[in-house]
Amino acid sequence: MPSSVGRRVASAGSALVAVAACGLAGAAPATAAAQGCPAGYFVDITSSSSYHIRGRGLPVYKDGPGGDVTGTVSRATTVTATITAGFSAELGGVIARAKAEVSASLTREVGVTVGHSYHRDITPGRYGNMQYGSWGQKVTWKKYHDNASCTTSLVASGTAYIPVNSVGWKYWETSS
Repeated sequence: MPSSVGRRVASAGSALVAVAACGLAGAAPATAAAQGCPAGYFVDITSSSSYHIRGRGLPVYKDGPGGDVTGTVSRATTVTATITAGFSAELGGVIARAKAEVSASLTREVGVTVGHSYHRDITPGRYGNMQYGSWGQKVTWKKYHDNASCTTSLVASGTAYIPVNSVGWKYWETSS
């Protein structure tokens, strides 16, 4: 939790300055110490990895074994960020932190337009699979609360799938 530690160090430095100022002014140092640390919430991104997020309502194409496969986007839709069930209120904060720590091109939603086609030859004996969406990020996150008593508490944690502001095809092959 480097951000929490940094805030505490800054807060401790402020408290020392306040104690010194109180001492110079003749006030009791206990007054400044009783103020404690500033309380607040913060989100940390604990890991991230590239992740293809399929457009809402778009199919996964599969063909084979061998031959070829072609996919076409036949309806306009969106690719939308999602978060662990029960934590939808945290999504905005997680996206903001991920934009700062992972990639500035992350977004809550990106549009998909009609007409994008893609064709691939499939390796003999294999199945070709493809889907259209956004190459976004899978992020794990933790939300903490800095308490006035200078301690930090874990409030929530989970996983979010966040698209970037561009879209494209993902292709992969399988044995069945």
